[in-house]
Amino acid sequence: METVMTTVLVTGASGNVGREVVRACVAAGFDVRATGAGGVRFDFTDRSTWAAALEGIDFVFLLRPPPLGDMSTTLNPFVDAAFAAGVKHLVFLSV
Repeated sequence: METVMTTVLVTGASGNVGREVVRACVAAGFDVRATGAGGVRFDFTDRSTWAAALEGIDFVFLLRPPPLGDMSTTLNPFVDAAFAAGVKHLVFLSV
């Protein structure tokens, strides 16, 4: 029987919260794709980075960076893109 790996995209993975989310996901057996330093290139304000970050992703942990205040031009379109890319579940944490 083939084992299917669940892949989680963790935004803000290099911060205090994101680092712990990555640790917990790895401990639970998930494949983790982290954004930020040393991870996949991703920028909420640069839509050209979204497709590669979302490719093959099942779940997203979405941490809103403090500088992003306009949801209609950043986070809302990203959430739409995530579900269009096949993401099954998204967890959102705001500051």
